[in-house]
Amino acid sequence: MLADLEGGSELYAVYRYLCGFTHASPTLTDQYLHLDESPGSIGYGFDPHPPELDRAPHIRFVASSMLWALSAVRFILKDGKTLRSDLRNAARELGIRPDLQLTAKALARQNGHVWGGNRKPTDKTVRTAAKAKGLYYAHSPGTATDVPLHHIWLRSASPAAVSTFSTLDEAAAYVSSFPEPVS
Repeated sequence: MLADLEGGSELYAVYRYLCGFTHASPTLTDQYLHLDESPGSIGYGFDPHPPELDRAPHIRFVASSMLWALSAVRFILKDGKTLRSDLRNAARELGIRPDLQLTAKALARQNGHVWGGNRKPTDKTVRTAAKAKGLYYAHSPGTATDVPLHHIWLRSASPAAVSTFSTLDEAAAYVSSFPEPVS
């Protein structure tokens, strides 16, 4: 799933790091075991009260993870603008990006629609989905004809065969009809 997000491989490393403190792992086990070389010992002893960890290095990982989780929550709130502002300020302090963005390939699977709802496609979402599928998209606001038009053509085609649509919904449907490129 993380491959669908920009910087997903880095996020997976953060996820694995944080899991090391919650799942049974050598990191967690080392906290509760100590070397025991006394006669009859199996070599290790159990310490029910491990020493307190230095929390400072871990706070940034936890804060970043919480911030990214909250950035997703703002999409389901009625007024997420205040939360978005607070999250951007916190992200600036932490020196991280405020939210996670889908890759062009993931957006292509959404067929040009915005993730998280049944919102209408926009020029930007159709352009991103088209790019991920090896297409170009251009919008003509209708300066010469007073009729806005949407143009789509294959990047690899020479000369370009342009398909023209009168509505953005038609253009989005055309883009969605193209298969996702094989990676």
